[in-house]
Amino acid sequence: MGIYGRHSSDKQNPTSADDQIRRINYHIERKSLALIKYPAASYDLIVNEEWVLKDEAETGKVATRKGYNRLLQGIRSKAFDAIIVDDLSRLTRDLGDQLELFDLLRFHKIELYSVCDGASSESSNARVHFIVKGLVNELGNEGHALRTKRGQEVRVLQGYST
Repeated sequence: MGIYGRHSSDKQNPTSADDQIRRINYHIERKSLALIKYPAASYDLIVNEEWVLKDEAETGKVATRKGYNRLLQGIRSKAFDAIIVDDLSRLTRDLGDQLELFDLLRFHKIELYSVCDGASSESSNARVHFIVKGLVNELGNEGHALRTKRGQEVRVLQGYST
């Protein structure tokens, strides 16, 4: 099993990615995840420490992150049967990248489970969930960019440097 965590900026809590991984491990130990391929009553999930990956102070808007690319390599080589994330937004904030990831997971028969959403890539409506969540994540980025630009404009109007 693989685990992935990410936080976006050095202005965020520097332990955020580790906190996500800690939370995932908590749920794994208690067998409280609703994986479809591995029902709680039967799974004995083993986390391969080699596949506990994270990206710190890296935006989810780009797919060139070291940890994320290593995760993609693991999927392509079938290094694990399942990947657990705290939230789908930790993987990517680009709808195109999210759909590409979904198709890759399906092709290699690897389950992705999001703790926050309680969502599995193996559920019957998973593609729709990935599309909606990916769109929300992408729009969130655009909104954040607009608010940042607005804040910079206000600073200029006040006579300050951005």
